[in-house]
Amino acid sequence: MSRIPLIGIVAMLVCGVATAQTVRSGPVELTKAEVEALRPAGGLSSVASTVDVNLVTNPGFESGALAPWTTDGWVVSTTNPNSGVYHAEALGNIFIRQDFAPVDVTTVSSVVISMLQPEVAISWICLFYEPSDQQCDLFFPQATWSQLDLVSLLRPAGNLTGIQVYGYSGGGGGPDVTYLDDVLIDSAIPVELQSLSTN
Repeated sequence: MSRIPLIGIVAMLVCGVATAQTVRSGPVELTKAEVEALRPAGGLSSVASTVDVNLVTNPGFESGALAPWTTDGWVVSTTNPNSGVYHAEALGNIFIRQDFAPVDVTTVSSVVISMLQPEVAISWICLFYEPSDQQCDLFFPQATWSQLDLVSLLRPAGNLTGIQVYGYSGGGGGPDVTYLDDVLIDSAIPVELQSLSTN
């Protein structure tokens, strides 16, 4: 399985020029040696491969806006990001959700989010499945940025269609604030490398 960071794909698309030692087609970048190792006899057949892709759009809110996330009160802020410039922030027991095209859950290798709750409270988090079902659990964010591994919400079969995260209310004297950043739902998307050629 080839893992191509999304930022690498963007950089490749923006630059539009391959180095002398790499060959690119769509989101796939290979060295000449890798091309030769994968090339079928005669160079006319195709080779099946996969590329890891984050199913979440705007995962770190770096667009400066929430879209395509939906919410009943979360906002994008620059006050306390885990990485980059932006993050999402909630005050109270409100949700933020993103839906995406159905993906076979067996292709999902990881589900990780970065969260922070200064009062060390709780967060109800759900993954959504077709046709209209969900798998939810209670998670416990820390008072410093930490990653929450949500792989326990993955079912053994079915089509994954979205994620939802709740803030909280009560439990302390300070503001009931939740910070969210760097949402990753990593899925191995099959690609077909056709007629691998360096010419």
